[in-house]
Amino acid sequence: MQKSEPGKSRDVDLLLIGKTGNGKSATGNTILKRKAFKSQASTTSVTKEIKKYFAQYKDRVITVVDGPGVGDTDLSNDDALQLVIRAMSQAIAANPQGYHAFLLVVRFGGRFTREDQQTIEVLKAIFGEAFVKKHCILVVTCGDNFDPGENECASFMSWCNAQVGVFKSLVDECGKRVVLFDNRTKDEDTIDGQIDELLKLVDGISKLGNGYNRYTDEHFAMARQKRDAIVVASKLPVIQQDTMKEGSLIIQQLSNVDLREPQSRLNALEGLRQRADNLVKSVIDQDKSTGALKDIIANAKHTRATVEEHIRTTTSAMELQEKTRQHKAEMERLREEKQRQMMANEAEARGKLEKRIAEMEREERESRARMERMIKEMKESAKKVEEENVDANNDSLWDVVKTVGSFLLSNLLGPIFTIARKLILKF
Repeated sequence: MQKSEPGKSRDVDLLLIGKTGNGKSATGNTILKRKAFKSQASTTSVTKEIKKYFAQYKDRVITVVDGPGVGDTDLSNDDALQLVIRAMSQAIAANPQGYHAFLLVVRFGGRFTREDQQTIEVLKAIFGEAFVKKHCILVVTCGDNFDPGENECASFMSWCNAQVGVFKSLVDECGKRVVLFDNRTKDEDTIDGQIDELLKLVDGISKLGNGYNRYTDEHFAMARQKRDAIVVASKLPVIQQDTMKEGSLIIQQLSNVDLREPQSRLNALEGLRQRADNLVKSVIDQDKSTGALKDIIANAKHTRATVEEHIRTTTSAMELQEKTRQHKAEMERLREEKQRQMMANEAEARGKLEKRIAEMEREERESRARMERMIKEMKESAKKVEEENVDANNDSLWDVVKTVGSFLLSNLLGPIFTIARKLILKF
């Protein structure tokens, strides 16, 4: 049996990736030296079915998997992203031992657009940030259109080095592992030369040919957080709108709480706090620890903090109200005692009682002042929350929250101030 050369693996596993219409399937057929893959005519879909074929080339067995082809699909759409990710997962699962190289197929003569750059970024998010650098070979199709004389370059590699922009950055990022493919030629020597050049680049990635640099399902699993992040980011507008809606309704409900009965008000506020807790938990769960929704999480927490501040203020007001009631009862008792002492003409005892009554009156004035301060602080706190919400959300949708906050100031604090003043005047 013929031994393979050092640095070469007899088995070579390759995964074709790239935009639909760039000649991905045709490149697979050239490598296999037969027409195995069917070319996709559409450029508006994602290839759903993963195909896998084998070929014997010289002393090596080549496995080629035609991965998902991304066409003009809107990759900012959640459903489209999920479809691409599922298809890529199937491609990884189709070859459990992993791949020696990803063949990123692009078309010669085509301009690299913003959509092409977006496709590369999405592929990095799916396979890992370093997959181009460590595992990619750039296959440029339509090689029959390359004319060294017309392009004023001595070789295809010279032409690559002379490029600028996104394509040149991609060439540099993959370590200049670039090969030109003419998928139309019938010349066996030309076809073999292309395959030989490709395998040379594959061997360069694989180093000693012992599978050290294979891309496996372990690499794919490690990139899961980045995949989650792009999916979450695609949902951001919907999540933001839903969060704003619920947050606005919670703040609006603060103004509808019954102010005449503090205990009833406290129960209603506890219900709003539960809604705010659920809102925060929902956004955190949807974020999946990616950090993509950190601003929305902060806004949801701010809404919850507003409710909690009103709960604390209402609780303090209830405690002060009870203390004032007890204080009033004690004052009435002392006045009655003073009256009895006056009738008994006990001057010394009456003097002590008058001193105690004066102290109680002073305490009453202090309680009244404290109530005034609490009302003032609550008003300032609510105003600060409104200003922070306005600063945190320049988006016009958040104007609803600002309007509700203004409504809260005029309809919530006014009644509390009126009730508190009535209680004080009674004393």
